[in-house]
Amino acid sequence: MSVRPPGPGRDAEALGRALLPPGDPRLRALVHRRPGIAARDTAVSWAVIALAFVLLARVPTWWSAVLAFLVIGNRQYALSVLTHEGDHRTLFASRGANDLFCQALLCAPVGVDFHGERVNHGRHHLLLARDDDPDRYLYVAADKRTRGQFVLFLTGLTMFPRALRKAFRGTGQPAPAKPLGEALASFVRRRGGTLVAQALLFAAIASRFPAWYYAAFWLAPVYPLVFVPHKVRMFCEHAQPVLPDEAADGRRLVTYTPGFVERLLFSPYHLNLHAEHHLWPFVPYYNLPKLHALLAARPEVEVRRSYVGFVVKYFMKLPLAA
Repeated sequence: MSVRPPGPGRDAEALGRALLPPGDPRLRALVHRRPGIAARDTAVSWAVIALAFVLLARVPTWWSAVLAFLVIGNRQYALSVLTHEGDHRTLFASRGANDLFCQALLCAPVGVDFHGERVNHGRHHLLLARDDDPDRYLYVAADKRTRGQFVLFLTGLTMFPRALRKAFRGTGQPAPAKPLGEALASFVRRRGGTLVAQALLFAAIASRFPAWYYAAFWLAPVYPLVFVPHKVRMFCEHAQPVLPDEAADGRRLVTYTPGFVERLLFSPYHLNLHAEHHLWPFVPYYNLPKLHALLAARPEVEVRRSYVGFVVKYFMKLPLAA
Protein backbone atom coordinates (compact mmCIF):
# COMPACT_ATOMS: atom_id res chain seq x y z
CA MET A 1 0.00 0.00 0.00
CA SER A 2 1.35 3.41 -0.92
CA VAL A 3 1.48 5.94 1.92
CA ARG A 4 2.76 9.48 1.51
CA PRO A 5 5.80 10.47 3.59
CA PRO A 6 4.69 11.43 7.09
CA GLY A 7 4.78 15.05 8.15
CA PRO A 8 2.43 15.59 11.08
CA GLY A 9 2.26 12.99 13.82
CA ARG A 10 -1.11 11.75 12.58
CA ASP A 11 0.57 10.58 9.38
CA ALA A 12 3.05 8.47 11.32
CA GLU A 13 0.24 6.52 12.94
CA ALA A 14 -1.49 6.28 9.56
CA LEU A 15 1.62 4.57 8.22
CA GLY A 16 1.51 2.20 11.21
CA ARG A 17 -2.10 1.32 10.39
CA ALA A 18 -1.17 0.72 6.75
CA LEU A 19 1.66 -1.63 7.70
CA LEU A 20 -0.29 -3.45 10.40
CA PRO A 21 -4.07 -2.89 10.32
CA PRO A 22 -5.80 -2.51 13.71
CA GLY A 23 -7.64 -5.82 13.31
CA ASP A 24 -4.50 -7.80 12.58
CA PRO A 25 -4.11 -10.60 15.17
CA ARG A 26 -0.36 -9.95 15.30
CA LEU A 27 -1.03 -6.40 16.47
CA ARG A 28 -3.58 -7.52 19.04
CA ALA A 29 -0.95 -9.84 20.52
CA LEU A 30 1.66 -7.07 20.61
CA VAL A 31 -0.65 -4.64 22.39
CA HIS A 32 -1.12 -7.05 25.32
CA ARG A 33 0.32 -5.63 28.57
CA ARG A 34 2.63 -7.78 30.65
CA PRO A 35 2.93 -5.94 33.99
CA GLY A 36 5.45 -8.44 35.32
CA ILE A 37 8.06 -7.20 32.83
CA ALA A 38 7.56 -3.55 33.81
CA ALA A 39 7.69 -4.46 37.52
CA ARG A 40 10.83 -6.54 36.98
CA ASP A 41 12.65 -3.82 35.03
CA THR A 42 11.73 -1.22 37.64
CA ALA A 43 12.85 -3.48 40.49
CA VAL A 44 16.17 -4.22 38.79
CA SER A 45 16.96 -0.52 38.39
CA TRP A 46 16.12 0.19 42.02
CA ALA A 47 18.17 -2.83 43.13
CA VAL A 48 21.20 -1.60 41.17
CA ILE A 49 20.83 1.83 42.80
CA ALA A 50 20.68 0.18 46.21
CA LEU A 51 23.80 -1.87 45.45
CA ALA A 52 25.64 1.29 44.44
CA PHE A 53 24.91 2.76 47.87
CA VAL A 54 26.00 -0.51 49.50
CA LEU A 55 29.29 -0.20 47.62
CA LEU A 56 29.70 3.35 48.95
CA ALA A 57 29.16 2.07 52.49
CA ARG A 58 31.42 -0.97 52.24
CA VAL A 59 34.23 0.52 50.10
CA PRO A 60 34.44 4.27 50.79
CA THR A 61 37.10 5.20 48.21
CA TRP A 62 37.33 7.62 45.30
CA TRP A 63 36.75 4.96 42.65
CA SER A 64 33.66 3.59 44.39
CA ALA A 65 32.31 7.15 44.58
CA VAL A 66 32.86 7.67 40.84
CA LEU A 67 31.34 4.29 39.98
CA ALA A 68 28.33 4.85 42.25
CA PHE A 69 27.76 8.32 40.77
CA LEU A 70 27.72 6.90 37.23
CA VAL A 71 25.59 3.87 38.07
CA ILE A 72 23.01 5.79 40.12
CA GLY A 73 22.66 8.45 37.42
CA ASN A 74 22.30 5.87 34.67
CA ARG A 75 19.62 3.94 36.55
CA GLN A 76 17.77 7.16 37.29
CA TYR A 77 17.77 7.71 33.55
CA ALA A 78 16.43 4.19 33.03
CA LEU A 79 13.59 4.92 35.46
CA SER A 80 12.84 8.17 33.64
CA VAL A 81 12.61 6.22 30.36
CA LEU A 82 10.02 3.94 31.94
CA THR A 83 7.97 7.04 32.86
CA HIS A 84 7.58 7.50 29.11
CA GLU A 85 5.82 4.13 29.01
CA GLY A 86 3.59 5.33 31.82
CA ASP A 87 2.69 8.35 29.69
CA HIS A 88 1.33 5.94 27.07
CA ARG A 89 -0.29 3.72 29.72
CA THR A 90 1.53 0.64 28.46
CA LEU A 91 2.81 -0.52 31.87
CA PHE A 92 -0.45 -2.01 33.17
CA ALA A 93 -3.80 -2.82 31.60
CA SER A 94 -5.53 -0.89 34.40
CA ARG A 95 -5.20 2.88 34.04
CA GLY A 96 -5.32 3.33 37.79
CA ALA A 97 -2.54 0.80 38.39
CA ASN A 98 -0.48 2.25 35.54
CA ASP A 99 -0.74 5.81 36.84
CA LEU A 100 -0.15 4.93 40.50
CA PHE A 101 2.87 2.75 39.69
CA CYS A 102 4.31 5.38 37.37
CA GLN A 103 3.85 8.28 39.77
CA ALA A 104 5.03 6.51 42.93
CA LEU A 105 7.99 4.43 41.71
CA LEU A 106 9.13 6.22 38.55
CA CYS A 107 8.14 9.88 38.24
CA ALA A 108 8.29 11.21 41.80
CA PRO A 109 11.73 9.73 42.67
CA VAL A 110 13.39 11.18 39.55
CA GLY A 111 11.42 14.46 39.53
CA VAL A 112 9.27 13.94 36.43
CA ASP A 113 5.96 15.84 36.29
CA PHE A 114 3.61 12.95 35.48
CA HIS A 115 0.58 14.90 34.31
CA GLY A 116 2.48 17.71 32.59
CA GLU A 117 4.75 15.31 30.77
CA ARG A 118 1.82 13.18 29.59
CA VAL A 119 0.16 16.21 27.99
CA ASN A 120 3.42 17.44 26.48
CA HIS A 121 4.37 14.03 25.09
CA GLY A 122 0.92 13.39 23.69
CA ARG A 123 1.10 16.66 21.77
CA HIS A 124 4.55 15.71 20.47
CA HIS A 125 3.13 12.53 18.96
CA LEU A 126 0.15 14.31 17.48
CA LEU A 127 2.09 17.28 16.11
CA LEU A 128 5.42 15.72 15.09
CA ALA A 129 7.12 17.84 12.41
CA ARG A 130 4.70 20.74 12.87
CA ASP A 131 5.60 24.17 14.15
CA ASP A 132 3.45 23.66 17.25
CA ASP A 133 5.15 20.42 18.31
CA PRO A 134 6.24 21.26 21.90
CA ASP A 135 9.49 19.31 21.35
CA ARG A 136 10.32 20.87 17.99
CA TYR A 137 12.94 23.14 19.55
CA LEU A 138 15.00 20.03 20.32
CA TYR A 139 15.40 18.74 16.78
CA VAL A 140 15.30 21.77 14.48
CA ALA A 141 18.59 22.88 12.96
CA ALA A 142 17.97 26.63 12.79
CA ASP A 143 19.52 27.27 16.22
CA LYS A 144 22.15 24.54 15.78
CA ARG A 145 23.54 25.66 12.44
CA THR A 146 27.07 26.50 13.62
CA ARG A 147 29.54 24.37 15.55
CA GLY A 148 29.50 26.75 18.49
CA GLN A 149 25.70 26.63 18.72
CA PHE A 150 25.68 22.86 18.47
CA VAL A 151 28.35 22.30 21.15
CA LEU A 152 26.44 24.64 23.46
CA PHE A 153 23.27 22.64 22.80
CA LEU A 154 25.08 19.39 23.68
CA THR A 155 25.95 20.79 27.11
CA GLY A 156 22.24 21.15 27.87
CA LEU A 157 22.64 24.78 28.95
CA THR A 158 20.41 26.21 26.22
CA MET A 159 17.54 23.96 27.36
CA PHE A 160 17.95 24.35 31.11
CA PRO A 161 15.83 27.53 31.54
CA ARG A 162 12.94 25.86 29.73
CA ALA A 163 13.35 22.77 31.92
CA LEU A 164 13.18 24.90 35.07
CA ARG A 165 9.99 26.58 33.83
CA LYS A 166 8.45 23.14 33.22
CA ALA A 167 9.47 21.99 36.68
CA PHE A 168 7.95 24.99 38.47
CA ARG A 169 5.07 25.98 36.17
CA GLY A 170 4.14 22.78 34.36
CA THR A 171 5.01 24.27 30.96
CA GLY A 172 8.23 25.12 29.18
CA GLN A 173 6.77 28.34 27.80
CA PRO A 174 7.00 31.73 29.57
CA ALA A 175 3.87 32.51 31.58
CA PRO A 176 2.52 35.58 33.40
CA ALA A 177 4.05 35.99 36.82
CA LYS A 178 1.88 34.97 39.80
CA PRO A 179 2.06 36.17 43.40
CA LEU A 180 4.61 34.15 45.33
CA GLY A 181 2.06 32.46 47.58
CA GLU A 182 -0.14 31.44 44.66
CA ALA A 183 2.87 30.17 42.70
CA LEU A 184 4.08 28.07 45.66
CA ALA A 185 0.61 26.63 46.27
CA SER A 186 0.32 25.66 42.60
CA PHE A 187 3.76 24.05 42.68
CA VAL A 188 2.92 22.00 45.79
CA ARG A 189 -0.36 20.82 44.25
CA ARG A 190 1.37 19.65 41.08
CA ARG A 191 4.59 18.33 42.57
CA GLY A 192 3.53 17.22 46.04
CA GLY A 193 4.31 13.59 45.25
CA THR A 194 7.80 14.56 44.13
CA LEU A 195 8.41 16.50 47.34
CA VAL A 196 7.29 13.54 49.47
CA ALA A 197 9.42 11.10 47.46
CA GLN A 198 12.50 13.30 47.75
CA ALA A 199 11.98 13.69 51.50
CA LEU A 200 11.80 9.90 51.87
CA LEU A 201 14.92 9.42 49.74
CA PHE A 202 16.78 12.07 51.76
CA ALA A 203 15.77 10.36 55.01
CA ALA A 204 16.83 6.94 53.73
CA ILE A 205 20.23 8.18 52.53
CA ALA A 206 20.87 10.37 55.60
CA SER A 207 20.10 7.46 57.92
CA ARG A 208 23.27 5.69 56.75
CA PHE A 209 25.45 8.40 55.17
CA PRO A 210 26.29 12.06 55.72
CA ALA A 211 23.35 14.21 54.62
CA TRP A 212 25.32 15.71 51.74
CA TYR A 213 25.37 12.29 50.03
CA TYR A 214 21.77 12.97 48.94
CA ALA A 215 22.96 16.00 46.97
CA ALA A 216 26.16 14.38 45.73
CA PHE A 217 24.84 10.97 44.71
CA TRP A 218 21.13 11.50 44.07
CA LEU A 219 20.68 15.06 42.83
CA ALA A 220 24.04 15.77 41.20
CA PRO A 221 23.94 12.87 38.67
CA VAL A 222 20.62 14.09 37.25
CA TYR A 223 22.03 16.84 35.03
CA PRO A 224 24.93 15.00 33.30
CA LEU A 225 23.43 11.50 33.29
CA VAL A 226 19.67 12.06 32.93
CA PHE A 227 18.91 15.53 31.59
CA VAL A 228 21.67 15.80 28.97
CA PRO A 229 21.40 12.24 27.54
CA HIS A 230 17.61 12.66 27.39
CA LYS A 231 17.84 15.88 25.37
CA VAL A 232 20.61 14.62 23.07
CA ARG A 233 18.63 11.44 22.37
CA MET A 234 15.52 13.47 21.55
CA PHE A 235 17.57 15.57 19.14
CA CYS A 236 18.95 12.48 17.43
CA GLU A 237 15.49 10.91 17.10
CA HIS A 238 14.15 13.53 14.68
CA ALA A 239 16.98 15.84 13.58
CA GLN A 240 18.28 16.26 10.05
CA PRO A 241 21.33 18.40 9.09
CA VAL A 242 19.19 20.39 6.66
CA LEU A 243 18.04 24.01 6.40
CA PRO A 244 15.43 25.32 6.21
CA ASP A 245 13.87 22.99 8.77
CA GLU A 246 10.67 22.70 6.74
CA ALA A 247 12.66 20.89 4.06
CA ALA A 248 13.35 18.07 6.51
CA ASP A 249 9.87 17.76 7.99
CA GLY A 250 8.98 14.82 5.77
CA ARG A 251 11.96 12.88 7.18
CA ARG A 252 11.48 13.02 10.93
CA LEU A 253 10.83 9.31 11.48
CA VAL A 254 14.14 7.82 12.61
CA THR A 255 15.01 4.60 14.39
CA TYR A 256 18.36 3.42 15.79
CA THR A 257 20.19 0.11 16.02
CA PRO A 258 23.07 0.99 18.38
CA GLY A 259 25.38 -1.27 20.31
CA PHE A 260 25.01 -2.26 23.95
CA VAL A 261 26.88 0.71 25.45
CA GLU A 262 24.87 3.32 23.55
CA ARG A 263 21.62 1.58 24.41
CA LEU A 264 22.66 1.62 28.06
CA LEU A 265 23.55 5.32 27.98
CA PHE A 266 20.89 6.74 25.65
CA SER A 267 18.03 4.32 25.00
CA PRO A 268 17.34 1.60 27.56
CA TYR A 269 14.17 -0.45 27.22
CA HIS A 270 14.13 -0.36 23.40
CA LEU A 271 13.68 3.41 23.19
CA ASN A 272 16.11 3.30 20.26
CA LEU A 273 13.27 1.82 18.18
CA HIS A 274 11.75 5.25 18.03
CA ALA A 275 10.10 5.19 14.62
CA GLU A 276 8.36 1.99 15.65
CA HIS A 277 7.14 3.77 18.76
CA HIS A 278 5.70 6.68 16.74
CA LEU A 279 3.95 4.31 14.35
CA TRP A 280 2.51 2.13 17.13
CA PRO A 281 2.62 4.25 20.34
CA PHE A 282 0.22 1.89 22.14
CA VAL A 283 2.59 -1.11 21.87
CA PRO A 284 4.62 -1.76 25.08
CA TYR A 285 8.36 -1.25 24.87
CA TYR A 286 9.24 -4.94 25.20
CA ASN A 287 7.31 -5.74 22.01
CA LEU A 288 8.85 -3.05 19.81
CA PRO A 289 11.66 -5.33 18.50
CA LYS A 290 8.98 -7.56 16.96
CA LEU A 291 7.83 -4.60 14.86
CA HIS A 292 11.26 -3.58 13.59
CA ALA A 293 11.24 -6.00 10.66
CA LEU A 294 8.12 -4.33 9.27
CA LEU A 295 10.17 -1.19 8.57
CA ALA A 296 12.73 -2.91 6.36
CA ALA A 297 13.39 -0.75 3.29
CA ARG A 298 10.50 1.61 4.08
CA PRO A 299 11.35 4.99 2.47
CA GLU A 300 9.41 6.84 5.17
CA VAL A 301 11.76 5.67 7.93
CA GLU A 302 15.50 6.31 8.28
CA VAL A 303 17.52 3.71 10.18
CA ARG A 304 20.69 4.97 11.84
CA ARG A 305 23.35 2.88 13.46
CA SER A 306 24.65 5.11 16.26
CA TYR A 307 23.65 8.15 18.30
CA VAL A 308 27.26 9.23 18.69
CA GLY A 309 27.82 8.58 15.01
CA PHE A 310 24.94 10.87 14.06
CA VAL A 311 26.12 13.62 16.43
CA VAL A 312 29.59 13.48 14.82
CA LYS A 313 28.09 13.42 11.32
CA TYR A 314 25.90 16.41 12.13
CA PHE A 315 28.86 18.31 13.62
CA MET A 316 31.03 17.66 10.56
CA LYS A 317 28.36 19.17 8.28
CA LEU A 318 28.31 22.47 10.18
CA PRO A 319 27.94 25.29 9.46
CA LEU A 320 24.67 24.70 7.65
CA ALA A 321 23.46 26.93 4.85
CA ALA A 322 19.89 27.13 3.66
